[in-house]
Amino acid sequence: MKKFRQARGLKGFILGALLMAIVMVAIPTMAEAVSRQITITSGHINLEIDGEIVVPRDAAGNVVEPFVYDGTTYLPVRAIADALGMDVDWRTETSTVVLTTIVSEPAPPAPPPTIPPATPPPTPAVPPTTPPPPAATQGQGLVGTWHWEMTPGFTIPYYVLNANGTGTMSDMPIRWWSSPGRFFVCSTPATCGATCIAPTEWRYSITGNRLRLTSIILPDMYFTYIRQGAETQQPTPIVSEPAPSATPPTTPPATPTPTPTVPPTGTRITLSAGTHEVGRDVVVGRYDIIVISGGSNLFVRDADGRSRVNEILRLDDAREPSRVSNVVLARGYTIEIRGNLVVELVPSLAPTLPTVRTNVVLGAGFYVVGRDIVAGRYDVNVISGGSNFFVRDGTGRSRVNEILRLNDDRRPSRLSNVTIGNNYVIEIRGNLVVEFVPR
Repeated sequence: MKKFRQARGLKGFILGALLMAIVMVAIPTMAEAVSRQITITSGHINLEIDGEIVVPRDAAGNVVEPFVYDGTTYLPVRAIADALGMDVDWRTETSTVVLTTIVSEPAPPAPPPTIPPATPPPTPAVPPTTPPPPAATQGQGLVGTWHWEMTPGFTIPYYVLNANGTGTMSDMPIRWWSSPGRFFVCSTPATCGATCIAPTEWRYSITGNRLRLTSIILPDMYFTYIRQGAETQQPTPIVSEPAPSATPPTTPPATPTPTPTVPPTGTRITLSAGTHEVGRDVVVGRYDIIVISGGSNLFVRDADGRSRVNEILRLDDAREPSRVSNVVLARGYTIEIRGNLVVELVPSLAPTLPTVRTNVVLGAGFYVVGRDIVAGRYDVNVISGGSNFFVRDGTGRSRVNEILRLNDDRRPSRLSNVTIGNNYVIEIRGNLVVEFVPR
């Protein structure tokens, strides 16, 4: 139950043009403000939510006092939204304050069970903080050198997995182990200490000489790899899967199979005004969306109609971004483009992370910690622009929700001691550009 308490001993006072001041401070982009004199009642109005007293504060941490006017109690919307765990945004084009409930991604379905061998192996324990000895490493089909397959026929080195649980990831030393259908990897003690801290966990499947890793946290994100030398070898099924039986050749049908309309994986795609469906017009994947010409609204909505991206993009305009990075597009998502905006979808490639934390500059987009930036503690400094800045953990819970802006006394331009762990997601909106500086 949510309720508000008003303390006794309230006193009234007249504050000239208070209504205009509140509107102009809370929403600086409102087009017009009306100035008039009103009488309000103030003084120790307490706010209680679910049995806990909440002190309303603005983005800079200053206390914002509620008041009563004409029999109605007025509360700061940002403080209420933060207390309820909601995102707050300002939509300039319609002068709308937007409150959005943070919804965690649904858990992916459990993998289908495999046929157990005649003598069932021991049930694997929960992965310890330190990887098990080599004898406990399972899934020997993972051993080998795997190249990241970005497009058919074009691969780059990525994983080298040794049978003793050691290896490299883009030449960075790692330790790895697995349980049925699960793949765990973390950096070496020289990087993360004597124990494996917050290892990255993936679902894996092997078909022939191809390996697919699917994120546990973001089920729409996956990567495919090809085993070194597989281009000249026949596919070799892994032990846990029965080898396919030979079938006699069949006569091809008289009518050729229609060519699918969806572009091949890794293709750059140009889109203009209209609604485009992922899986039909755009292949599933992760993209950087870059403006080619014009400017207007761009929306990305998931299969349930929930907003994933809502931006005004424009070319050569410092007030609006000209790109959104690392946008995940899953099957059933729709992309809506308005006006004369023309964009190009460029497949987003995971950067090669350094072994130590360095300064990282990020603009509008979505960034996964452990993929785009090294986990750790940072100061976040605004370089230019201003808009919303979010950090969510691997379960979707909000860790940071701020409006950052350069050279604006009403908004912070710096956040100190921000801790980001592996699989955290950083979202930056509008024309905001920030720099992560290691602590």
